Amino acid sequence: IYAWQYYSGIPVFLPWMSMDRASAKESYLSAPVSSTFTGLGMIDLAVEAPYAFESTGQKADFLPFPEIASALVRKYTYLLDLSGTETEEKETEEPVTYTVSRAMLALRVYLDEEKTYAAEPVWYFEVQNSSTGYLDVLYFNALTGQEIYLA
Repeated sequence: IYAWQYYSGIPVFLPWMSMDRASAKESYLSAPVSSTFTGLGMIDLAVEAPYAFESTGQKADFLPFPEIASALVRKYTYLLDLSGTETEEKETEEPVTYTVSRAMLALRVYLDEEKTYAAEPVWYFEVQNSSTGYLDVLYFNALTGQEIYLA
């Protein structure tokens, strides 16, 4: 059993979820509330304290989704252009494709330069590589379109 905190209908991502790619994936493993049950009952419970958000009263102007999607495409352009490479034997390999398997709007909590908590809306993408099966996780600021780099 797992659960996420939501603010205004948007899931809240914990600060450690934007520290590196391994921790960035939104799943039951990264949920702020989780519990494991067996036939014997509950065997563990992990709970992160919820964040208290204060509304500024200012309207946030999100970039249109096509602009955010364009930033994602630009990131993969050099890879997407490899529509068929030749091997040493001059055989054409199957082209590598990248598929967005999941996209969602989230609220990312992080520590700013002054080491205080801040929050920003982000677009979360899971991108699957067709040749390796590798799943890449990317965040883009929903207001500016800038990628938030994960180590």
